[in-house]
Amino acid sequence: MAFSPDGKVVASASGDEMVRLWEAAVAALDDTTVQLWDAATGTALQTVEGHTREVTAVMFSPDGR
Repeated sequence: MAFSPDGKVVASASGDEMVRLWEAAVAALDDTTVQLWDAATGTALQTVEGHTREVTAVMFSPDGR
């Protein structure tokens, strides 16, 4: 998982077996997605799809992308 530079968004790699945020929601996703969450409320903001292999790590660039 990774926090955005401003701390407002958390990205989680669904294939990560070590850390689960809001486990019920993450468990419903397949291993090729990244989930973006509102860090303050835990609300799911967006599912990033299109990866062809399991996503095992995530990070934000310094500008928040």
